[in-house]
Amino acid sequence: MYDMYISRYNIDEYINRCCKMGFLEICDYSQKEYSNIKKMNLDNKEIREYKYLIKKYQDFIHEFLFFLTSGMKPSGMKEEDFQRIMPIIKHLVDVGQMNVNVLKIFE
Repeated sequence: MYDMYISRYNIDEYINRCCKMGFLEICDYSQKEYSNIKKMNLDNKEIREYKYLIKKYQDFIHEFLFFLTSGMKPSGMKEEDFQRIMPIIKHLVDVGQMNVNVLKIFE
């Protein structure tokens, strides 16, 4: 059971999946992921020990969605987490779905 939750709510895997999608796909996928977690009972006996992992994954997605919709770094997002989204943004720039100037925010 442990491996299932570790791999399912892995931020690096989420980033890898997003790097294969377009902007609208990423927004839709991320919103569904976020909504599905919000519906979960994180105090459920089966998943209680993974609550921190799942909550961290949820928070990352929420902050990333804020960036995608506003173009601004979320004030509560750690710098290391913010830098982790750069591969997705570079991918979107490379496929012409984001302006190259957005990369300046990562400097």
